Amino acid sequence: MTNKKISLISICLLPFFSWSQVESEEVYAPDDYTDIHKTETIGNYSISRKSNKYGVYKNSSKTFVIPPNYERIDFFINKDTVFIASFSEMETKTEKLFKQVVKRTRNVSKQVLINTRNEIISKKYQYIQTNKKNKLAIASFSKDTISYKELINVRGKEVSKRFQFLDYNLNLNVYCVKEINGKAGILNSELEIIIPFEYDFLEIRHNDNNTIVVRNNNKYGVIDLDNNILIPLSYEGIRSQFEDNYIVKLNKKQVIINGQNKIVIDSFFDRIYNPDLNGNFALKDNGKYGLMNSIGNLLIPVENNKIYFEKIPNYYVAKKDKLFGIYNKKGELIIPILYNHLILVVNDSKLLKTIDYNLINRIIALKDGKAGVIDMNNNIIIPFKYSYIELVNRKDKRSLIDDVKFSKNSTLKNYIYKVSENGKDSYFINEKNEIIKN
Repeated sequence: MTNKKISLISICLLPFFSWSQVESEEVYAPDDYTDIHKTETIGNYSISRKSNKYGVYKNSSKTFVIPPNYERIDFFINKDTVFIASFSEMETKTEKLFKQVVKRTRNVSKQVLINTRNEIISKKYQYIQTNKKNKLAIASFSKDTISYKELINVRGKEVSKRFQFLDYNLNLNVYCVKEINGKAGILNSELEIIIPFEYDFLEIRHNDNNTIVVRNNNKYGVIDLDNNILIPLSYEGIRSQFEDNYIVKLNKKQVIINGQNKIVIDSFFDRIYNPDLNGNFALKDNGKYGLMNSIGNLLIPVENNKIYFEKIPNYYVAKKDKLFGIYNKKGELIIPILYNHLILVVNDSKLLKTIDYNLINRIIALKDGKAGVIDMNNNIIIPFKYSYIELVNRKDKRSLIDDVKFSKNSTLKNYIYKVSENGKDSYFINEKNEIIKN
């Protein structure tokens, strides 16, 4: 294998990479490219892996402009001339341990910005976070055991002051920030203050309709991007937001209010969960669970050890004193709380989303140590005399979970039960409890 000389710019190693010194160095590019694996390409440059290390490969000249010395490399916001390079280095820190000052040396991860001339153009950071919508990156670092964040541009220059907290909201295109030992506010994408720094706490909830929750003097409220107060700062907590309503904490209990700060359901509980697909609210109070509808009527008494409201579509499995039963979405108890265990014959969440459960309305139940089968009206289909029951395909005796032919058009006519009375020997029966010969 032959080599050809290529003059590049590289970084002086001190002991790994230092941004303080840049000097010219000859880098040899091999003619053998069989061990080079391109992982991502933008324009003329490809992030490439060689011998489990990453570099940047220039496709036109078939050379590494950034040698494969890094643990990871990423493009900086789709710029084909600036990259985020990750590496590890030993770092010694002075810490206090039991009133004694000690020095600890450990291997830490670092990230820097580097260009196609192999010049490191930023400081070392713990992490550099980018997003596709904004041209700036959030850079994190620590100093004297305190974590800071700041914004840097594509040239690696700091364009903001240091913050104690800094988070970018992609939907609103704003920064939620908190000053060091100070107050919290919001900056727009041009780093202009749109929410003044006057709150002890400020949070934009990405998964909660981008609700802006603020706190002052240990009281919470809600504001909009014009700093208008939507919900006054008079609550012990803002649990969540749905439609035009909020679940808030008041006098150590949770209650539902509307956008006009009026209580819409005059019922207080330790915990009110977000409405489910049926529009009902699971409740928790004094360690017990219940269910309430959207107008505040109690559907299931708050006396259960647990309520599982996502196990069966339109139904709720209740557990009380180690026994189980089932309610429908109207709060009617259709299967009494008498069973040690209940399991759907269709016990797969993906299948349940694709079928009409009325076609497969059987439940394998355990009562007084024996297994049987009931329907959704609590009628006994298979008597409680078995130690084991499983629904299988009638044709090839495959378990329902492994039956790839099962579909939304399947009915119980396609299946039979595999049972055992002693836990060892098994045989097959139909819905009439008649034995089916192999």
